[in-house]
Amino acid sequence: MKTRRNVDTLKKHLTKKELEERKNTQIEAPIAENIEIPSFLPNDLQEKYISLANQLAEIGIFSNIDAETLARYVIAQKNYEIVSKELENEEIGSEKYFKLINVQDKLFKQCQNGASKLGLSITDRTKIVVQKPKDDRPVNKFEEFLQ
Repeated sequence: MKTRRNVDTLKKHLTKKELEERKNTQIEAPIAENIEIPSFLPNDLQEKYISLANQLAEIGIFSNIDAETLARYVIAQKNYEIVSKELENEEIGSEKYFKLINVQDKLFKQCQNGASKLGLSITDRTKIVVQKPKDDRPVNKFEEFLQ
């Protein structure tokens, strides 16, 4: 199934009717209000999780649907740091060194994948369109003149 781009990032020229139709069928994720920490996240990583979750929620791209993805990212990041520190103490070329390099590579890919899905990498953030809160008030033509 081909994915459809968000109307705000679409570069294709559409008629007003097509644009309106796409906007009406576009799915908008709910913004997180009470961020829940997944039960499998270790206690020592909860502070990092909350920090990232708050930053993502602040720019309007995080909801509780993303909670487990963020938790997996935080765990992979911590494991990557552990393996990287262990590599510093190994002699280059040893058997253990090559095993750790392979593990580090896999953890790096996990981190990169998680960061990409959450918009934590620079290139992925440029593709994100921040949702603006909808103003349900009817437009007042004279409001502009009163200010």
